[in-house]
Amino acid sequence: MLTHPKALRCSALSSASGKEGKEKIELRKQQTPADDILWGHLRNRRFSAHKFLRQHPVCVSSVFGKNLYYIPDLYCHKAKLVIEADGPIHLFKKEYDKNRDEVLTGLGLTILRFTF
Repeated sequence: MLTHPKALRCSALSSASGKEGKEKIELRKQQTPADDILWGHLRNRRFSAHKFLRQHPVCVSSVFGKNLYYIPDLYCHKAKLVIEADGPIHLFKKEYDKNRDEVLTGLGLTILRFTF
């Protein structure tokens, strides 16, 4: 069963010392120029007064009772929007991206994917 990210409390999300917190920090260090440009336009409620979060873990509960985490480039809870700025590495991750998109759309999220 899929659960909306706000409805599911994932203990690792409450601490930056968890695995997801460390991954989030590493992803921010590896941002592409496209990520930087998007973040520059969306941060601090610069777009339609919507709050966007960068590399914010979205937690879902699998049918096996395990918590799964997806970390989109940008996430807006109010708009139920995920924005992905895909670089060349995503050419090799098409199946993973397809599965991830299905899970996130199952949560009622809209995904905008830009390929650079």
